[in-house]
Amino acid sequence: MVWRDRGVPWYSGAVSRYELVIFDFDGTIADTGPVICDAFAAAVAGTPAQRPAAAFQRVLGQPLEYVHDVLVAEEPAYAASRAEFITRYRARYETIAHAMTQLFPGVMDLIEGWASPLAIASSKPTRILTRQVDGLGIGPCFAHVQGTDGFPYKPNPTILHRVWERVPASPRGTVFVGDSVTDILAGRAAGVVTIGITHGAHGAAELRAAGAEFVVDDVEELARLLR
Repeated sequence: MVWRDRGVPWYSGAVSRYELVIFDFDGTIADTGPVICDAFAAAVAGTPAQRPAAAFQRVLGQPLEYVHDVLVAEEPAYAASRAEFITRYRARYETIAHAMTQLFPGVMDLIEGWASPLAIASSKPTRILTRQVDGLGIGPCFAHVQGTDGFPYKPNPTILHRVWERVPASPRGTVFVGDSVTDILAGRAAGVVTIGITHGAHGAAELRAAGAEFVVDDVEELARLLR
């Protein structure tokens, strides 16, 4: 489901003072937390690491490999390999993602009305990311959609350089908006302007501690800041 404002958006046709705005996907523009937690719970169901979906809230924003390693450290009897864990996770995720994923309030009006280039940079594979973006009907709003395919995950800044290969912009002319500490660290490593948004994985204190230059609580506040 896509949430839309009624009437004229408060930022329709806005032109950013930045050359390029890059968004993380999960927890930043898409409210995928319930989907991710459900898929994590399904991946460990019936194993020594079994736990309720809510228990995975603390690892939102982390790569799947990291989550697997945390489970192994916490539950030594959990014997599934990384590949087994990821396969089970993705099987569940891809089954439920389309029905359960929605945009955060205000996102559609922001991206539809924005005149400057927009991009997405996510830790999930481009194949899965593109399917979700297209399923939400927001693909045409973005100049480029970049997943993580065969290169290091955030906080490594490679993904932002991959976006620049397709949508050239200067580092300080680029802003990266994310909900997690790893987003902020990746943005700082790339030399871009970093904005943390608190409706996803991490709160304001964590995002500021990671070095976010700005922290906002919702999309309306973000839109005002980007002008």
